[in-house]
Amino acid sequence: MANNNQVWVPEDQRTTAWYLFNKMFRCRVGNLDSMSADYVRYYGMPTSGDPAYDEQVAKELVDRYLTIDDMMAYAKRGVAVEVNKPEDTKVIYEIISNHLVAWKNQLEHQLGKPDPELVEDLIRMDNFANIIYAHAKYHFAPDTLDSAFARNISSLLSISNANLLAKPAEPVDPNATPEEAEAAKFPERQSFRDVFISRAAAPVNGPGRWK
Repeated sequence: MANNNQVWVPEDQRTTAWYLFNKMFRCRVGNLDSMSADYVRYYGMPTSGDPAYDEQVAKELVDRYLTIDDMMAYAKRGVAVEVNKPEDTKVIYEIISNHLVAWKNQLEHQLGKPDPELVEDLIRMDNFANIIYAHAKYHFAPDTLDSAFARNISSLLSISNANLLAKPAEPVDPNATPEEAEAAKFPERQSFRDVFISRAAAPVNGPGRWK
């Protein structure tokens, strides 16, 4: 399922979308889930004659290099993906955040009726960002989250402090478990879902289409 069509582009010419389709991360996914329907249809699955063992082999986790677009495709199918290096979730989240902010800025400065397909794409990516943030936040120091989100990964985009994605952390509940108290140290992620739905925009000459 990994994207085999990576395209090299000089760093100063990369849009935020380039990173979604071309930067790869080592992940783990179920063996059978990693195979396309066409592959299984034509080649099938090897069998040992023991149904229980065959099921175990089909479900065992295998290493795959995936782009964020690949991960999104798995998520759409309801397939869980494990990122081998937990600290990579921080990079993945920053890439997604930069793309969402780029489209937010684009939509705010364009007139016209929004493209329903584009809005659907962005909402799905925003939902995926919520999943990634739950893991990525532990790799940010709480007091440096704002500056991390403000960093520009593309020469085409400059993100200001007004576009930060995190809300202030809520006070810690004195009755919270240790795990809940640790999670509460980090700010809640601010979704752009409502922004994408409400903004009138024309998705022409934007920061790169994601679908």
